[in-house]
Amino acid sequence: MPKSTSREQAPLALKHSGVSAVLARSFARIFYRNAINIGLPVIELPELNHTFMVKTGDQLQVNLSTGEIVNLHLGHSVSARPLPPIMASILSAGGLTQLIASQGGWGELMPSLSHPS
Repeated sequence: MPKSTSREQAPLALKHSGVSAVLARSFARIFYRNAINIGLPVIELPELNHTFMVKTGDQLQVNLSTGEIVNLHLGHSVSARPLPPIMASILSAGGLTQLIASQGGWGELMPSLSHPS
């Protein structure tokens, strides 16, 4: 596994411990991007704990395309802002590294990197 910075460790630890998505009222931008880049969905939900309650043991169903989040235990649902298309593409690929690899590497995405002038 490649070396990573301490800022990548928080989302990596969550992902490797089995967390499949993180919901919060807000995120620090660096956490948000690092989570997306490693393929861990993060959803900003300002209503969390106000109109949408989640307790330990509750199971949630999260639709990243529509932003709908359902608490399966309580039957309540709420709509979060859907992810921007580029973020959804990164998550669908499993992370930024996987997206780049699926597109033929950096050389295909940014030819100037593989063929310096």
